[in-house]
Amino acid sequence: MTSKNEEKVQEKLYEFQLLQNELKSFEQQIAEFEERKLEMEMMKQTIDEIKNKEKESVMVPLGSGVFMNASIKDDKTVFVNVGNGVVVRKKLSDAKEIIDKQIEMICKNQAILENSIREIESHLQKIIKEVYPQ
Repeated sequence: MTSKNEEKVQEKLYEFQLLQNELKSFEQQIAEFEERKLEMEMMKQTIDEIKNKEKESVMVPLGSGVFMNASIKDDKTVFVNVGNGVVVRKKLSDAKEIIDKQIEMICKNQAILENSIREIESHLQKIIKEVYPQ
């Protein structure tokens, strides 16, 4: 192999590694999106339970996997973080709407990432064919 060909192969292998790293990052983001969607679906379920008065108390997360039982005093509203540490009172139906919009946004971003993953995988296959022609 000539030094020009060796140099081209090295460039392709470097590009391959960069694309693999990007692929791993996108896959990790998708896993985080899935986790976030699951969490939001659980929030909607809890709101439905409160609305339907199925429970008189709920488990409230304190952080780091620690929870506490709490009594429900107001079953008509919840507090929603709208960003920058600002918390506002919302009706249960409005809170569910906000959650649905967040889920929709996550799904859109996830679809974009999945499309990027397909493009990267296709490009990786192309590089393999260029470096190891049959």
